[in-house]
Amino acid sequence: MLRWVTGEFDTPEIESWRALKARLAESLRLIVESHGRGKTIAVFTSGGAIAASSPMCWGFPESGPYG
Repeated sequence: MLRWVTGEFDTPEIESWRALKARLAESLRLIVESHGRGKTIAVFTSGGAIAASSPMCWGFPESGPYG
């Protein structure tokens, strides 16, 4: 996992951590755009998607090896 999120394990056959985060950011943007702010929306996903999107949902800066 650490090699994947730090970019050491990037390979064309596996989506990179950076690409996953970008895809999730776009998906979250579309959800908010479609439903508006201040509403409760249920999204079911995997632990990797939760780990990648949680910092952006909480407004944490993109820094450190996982940012």
